Amino acid sequence: MPTLTYKNRGIETSPQQFATSWELWRNRSFSRYRMTATYAGTYPGIGGGCRQEVEIYQERVVAVIENTCSETWSMTVTDIFELIQHFVGTGPTRPEASDGCNYYIVDAVYHAELGYPLNIENRLIGTERRFFKVLSRSNYSCLAILPPLYRIEIESLVPLY
Repeated sequence: MPTLTYKNRGIETSPQQFATSWELWRNRSFSRYRMTATYAGTYPGIGGGCRQEVEIYQERVVAVIENTCSETWSMTVTDIFELIQHFVGTGPTRPEASDGCNYYIVDAVYHAELGYPLNIENRLIGTERRFFKVLSRSNYSCLAILPPLYRIEIESLVPLY
């Protein structure tokens, strides 16, 4: 099972940082690349962790070189951006968990020139309502802080011309 080296900063990705990084990715000068990525978390098909090496052309997987994931899916960089986009937000725009006491954040570090996420994690953080319920100990119905939905580390991304 692959080991995911966690390198994130614990700082929430802002909508502006996310949009700027995705725009850098969209404006890259190549359409074919080879990507090796490690996935972990509770997201379906990832389980305790897996690794994929894929070749991508025009944001479609054209070859799977290595796949230790239990499912047959493969992701492109655009797929990763699309996966996390609805979790990016600030304040009241963050998506809440079903209990109304937690919200999801995205913690990511992006490649400075190409914009793709080098390391990314999606996790639950408690809201003010959660902390109020804990302090008052009355009718506590908030979920425990769960493990991340996913952690993704792009180990390498090589343009193929």
